[in-house]
Order: sequence, then C-alpha cells, then structure tokens
Amino acid sequence: MRRAISLALLLIAAASCAGASSSQVTLPDWVQKLASQPTGTYPPRTDAVVLLDQLQVFLVSPTEYQEHKRRVVRILRPEGRDQGKFSVAFRPGEKVTNIHAWSINAAGHTFELKDKDFLTMSPYGTDELYNDDMVMGGEVSGADIGSVIAFEYTIVRHPLANQLGRVFQETVPVAESRLSVTLPAGWEFKTFWANGAPIEPNSLGNNSFEWIKRDIPAIVDEELSPTARALASRMSIAFYQPSGTKLDSWQAIGAWNNMLTADRRVPTPEIADKAKQLAAGKSGFDATLRPIANFLQRDVRYVAIEIGIGGNQPHFAADVFRHRYGDCKDKATLLAAMLQSIGIGSHYVLIDSDHGETHEEMPSTSAFDHEILAIDLPVDAPSYRSVITTKSGKKYLVFDPTDEYTPVGELNAALQGNFGLLSLESGGELVRLPVLEPDSNRRERNGTFTLNTDGNLIGEVVEKRNGQSAWYWRSAMMRSTDSDRTRYIERYFEHSLKGISIKESKLENIDLLTEDLVSRYKLTADRYAQNQGPLLLLRPRVLGSLNMRLDWKERKYPVHLGSPEREVDTYEIQLPEGYVVDDMPEPVKIDVGFASYQSRYENTGKAIRYWREYVVKDPFVPNDKLADLHRLQDHIGRDEFSTVVLQKK
Repeated sequence: MRRAISLALLLIAAASCAGASSSQVTLPDWVQKLASQPTGTYPPRTDAVVLLDQLQVFLVSPTEYQEHKRRVVRILRPEGRDQGKFSVAFRPGEKVTNIHAWSINAAGHTFELKDKDFLTMSPYGTDELYNDDMVMGGEVSGADIGSVIAFEYTIVRHPLANQLGRVFQETVPVAESRLSVTLPAGWEFKTFWANGAPIEPNSLGNNSFEWIKRDIPAIVDEELSPTARALASRMSIAFYQPSGTKLDSWQAIGAWNNMLTADRRVPTPEIADKAKQLAAGKSGFDATLRPIANFLQRDVRYVAIEIGIGGNQPHFAADVFRHRYGDCKDKATLLAAMLQSIGIGSHYVLIDSDHGETHEEMPSTSAFDHEILAIDLPVDAPSYRSVITTKSGKKYLVFDPTDEYTPVGELNAALQGNFGLLSLESGGELVRLPVLEPDSNRRERNGTFTLNTDGNLIGEVVEKRNGQSAWYWRSAMMRSTDSDRTRYIERYFEHSLKGISIKESKLENIDLLTEDLVSRYKLTADRYAQNQGPLLLLRPRVLGSLNMRLDWKERKYPVHLGSPEREVDTYEIQLPEGYVVDDMPEPVKIDVGFASYQSRYENTGKAIRYWREYVVKDPFVPNDKLADLHRLQDHIGRDEFSTVVLQKK
C-alpha cells in the first residue's frame, strides 16, 4: 500500500538529465529578488537554506484543483548540491502545464531547465511490479557552493480525497514557507497540526487563505532518532461543502476506507473450499487460524500492482486468490475472506511502518503506508501478545499477513507502539498497537572457548533467538546457501571480534516460525589475548557489542532503541596451561527504568566465566531520559572492554 501522494511528498530525488544553459538566461523577478538577499547566519554544517517554499492551491471542484509551486534554495556546502534536483509527482489524468528550473552560480552565470529538459519516470523501486504514479524530474546545471537554485511548476490535480497535507520543516533551514488555499464559494475547511503550535491563516478574500511560517530550523540527522517526517512541523487540511463528506476525523476516514473495501473480501466458493481444506481436522481458534495465516504468508507472494485508486483500494479477494499475489492490503483482504468463510470475523487496520509518523491529533488519509488485519477474538481464545482493545472493550488479534517471518500472535518491531486505524462498521477508531515484553524478543548466546599460550582462541557457540532477533536472521538467511550464511555470521561479529573465522555453522528451525531459531558455529580468532611478558590480557566479553555510538553533546531528539528485548551472553574460557588469574573486573549492575544491564565474573581456577544480561523494557526514550541512557551506555561500554589479567605461574 502506498501512502497517498500529498503536497508533502512532491519534492523527491530525481534522475539527472541534461538541461539548457546560457549566460543570456533571464531569471524571473522573484528569483532575482531572493538571490540578491544576503545569506543569514546558520550552523556551520548547514548544507543549504530554503529561501522560499511556496505552494498555492486553487480548488475547482471536489475532484479537481490547480497547484502552483515555487521553491528557491541557496547551496552552502558541497553536500547541498542535491538541491539542484527537482521533480513533481502526478497520477494518470493529472497534467503538468508548466515546469521550469533556474540557477545562478557564485560567479553570476545563469542556467535554465525548460519543460522539454525534464524526464518522466517512476518514483518507485523494485517492490512495485506496476504503479501508474509518475514523476517529472530534472537536475539544473550550476548547482554548487554559493549557487541559488529555483524551481516552479503548475499542475492540474485530481485528488482521491478532499484533503491536503503540508510539511513546513525540512532537513535544511527554511527562511520562509507559504501555503495558500482558494476554495469555491461556500466551502469550508478544518486544519490539523503536528510538531508545532497551530498558526492562524491570513484571509486573502474570496474564500482564500494563506499560512506563513518563517525561520524554521532544520531537522538534524541523528542516529536512532525518529524519521524526519515524524519530527517535522506539518499540517493537514480537510476541505468540504457544508452538506458534503467531511474527512475531518479518524471516524470519518475509517468510514471512507470502508467504502473503498466494502465489496472486496467476499469469499468465493474456491476461497471457501481452500479455507476449509486448510482448517480440516483442526479444532479450536488457534489451530484453525494458523494454517490459513501461513498460507497467506508463504503461498501468496508480495507483488504490488497499483493503478489509480489502487494505492488505497485492494483488489477483489477472488483475483488475489486466483493469481496468488498482491500487496499488503490485497493479502489482508484475501485473509479476511478466507476467515469469513469459516466463521471468523475481521477488520482492516491502516498503519504506518515508521514510528511516530501518525499523529493522534492529525486525522489524514495519507497517514498510513501499510494495511494489516484485526481478527475477532472469541472468549475462549488463547493468550496472544499482539492484541488491541477498543474503547468498547472488544479485543482483536492483530496480524500482518505480509510479514512472512512473524507468526500469528507476534508483532514486528516496526509496528509495535504505532497508531493504527481500525476500520469498524461504525467508522474508524484510532488504536495504539501493543509494545511487547522483552522476552518476546530474546537472544541467548552460550560460548565455550579455549585460550592457548599464544593468545589464540578457539570455541563453539550456540545461539537461540525468538521474536525480532530471529526475524532479522531469518530474513537474511532463509534463502541463503551455507557458505553465504557463514559469511553473514563472520560479518555480523567482525566488529566485536577481529580476525574471526567461522569454521562450521548450522541453523535449526529456520522455517519453523513458532520455534526458537538456533544457530551453532565453531570459530577461531588469532591473537585474541594480548601478551605482555608474563601476562596475558583477556577480554571476557568475546562476541557482540551493545554499546551505541551517539553524539551526546549535540543530541536534540528522542532515541528509539528498536524494540523491547532481552539479550543474555554466557562465555566460559578455558585458561592456557600454566596461567592463573591475577586480576578480575568488578561486576556491573544498573537499572534506568526503561532498560537495565548487569554482568558477573567467576574464576573456577581452570576457566573464566562471564555472564551478562541486557534488557530493554521500553524502546522509546524521551529527551528527559537521555542522560539516563548515556549513563547506561557508559556502564556497558566500560564493562565490554574490561580485562582479566592472567599471570604465568
């Protein structure tokens, strides 16, 4: 399912193409005026600054509006050269009536791209078999440090829903951002805001309104932070005739989705026969559900064919079943039809696969990029982790048939804690999907090693994984050869164990999603311990690192740790003949609420035993808890590099 194309997504990276250039190019007055203004003061690593981003929308009817865009950018650093690439997205039936780009470089030379210099292409990658969305894009010459780049287009659009979206904040500073909307006489609108206080529009007369924001700071790129869209100051507008449909609430958007899907999941005799065949001989809700869910995960391929409204409306269940392929909403539709044929009800759930991008206070048809299913839970159903509860107290099992590595009852980390729009008969209800407990994502690693007098290490390791940890390994290794899997394990550990060589590896239960994924391997590492005369310096933490590399001084945004998890390492290292332990590190124990870490060291006389446990209870770390995360990471880092000193007898 694609996110509906909105005003926020019109500027995307375009392929380069040759453009017209000439020292005689005449720049429009509005470009010359902005180019002549002095550059303001910005942080040292600012790549570019947007001098103007202006969007004008003229609504003609519920199904047509004209959009006019102007954008002017000054490049400040080499990394800002991509600002010279421009594009406008459009659907079939929409028409770009005017498109131009200009630049003036630091030496005063001017360049121009005319409409014939822009190429038309698809904005999607290989996961889309066919999509009729297109972009017209190009790259203007002269985009270098000190250059001013300008872009303008006019397009006639045909919206799928009477809503507009606008993102004011970008990854570079914006000096001025403007949005104006002109509505037909008698039409009304309602605005919604995220990540910033609402601003009142200026009335321009004739039912026209303009919103202006100035001096908008850049969204800084930080490790483990929410996406730029989740952080950006933005708004959405629902516009409507007083007597018409108003997409101004989650309830109304759910009803709109119901209208699109009303006749799509009707089970045909062939669908019903297949469902009954899969459920034959099974008793109970869970035993009946799992084979049907597995069929959607494994036997119906993910292939997206989205034409027109097809980005929001699923294909008929009969077509998906016949062809054995479809995108997320198609697979959810077929699963719903199959379950209906054996008496199990279900409802669509619209959701975004990026954390924080759906805001509770901003109902929008473009708030989601994925669709899953909420399955009615009977009173006697077993306990599942991925369960949501509505305001009425009704419980549903949430399941994603697109995710081929997450079994029924579990939930991928990308969806945990996100808002989802549950499409009930009465309309939409926004619900928050659960954040699972740490043991739902557990990784246990046990290693036994022998250290020789030269400091070389040889050993065997057994790992057990479930949940998201198993998901990553299954997705990387399910279709790999044994040699590819060995190389994957070496690359996975080479950052924590230099010179590692995997001699033998084996995976168990890789195709059994409800069982722990077990990996066994034998390894060697030359010069693992350091010789210091009569001493050997040994790091007990052989494999794996939990330490993060974050810039704590400049940190502005919350940290997302991925998902709740529990990681346990147990390593036993046999000492080389003739050596004894001279010094042992102190154990570590710290709990900061959202996460904890502890370690232990033991000397048996013949071996060193090292044990540690890392637990993430809540992966969402707000700004006021960043100091605690820093303190936790400091303890982990010091423990990971602690050393046992061995002395020769």
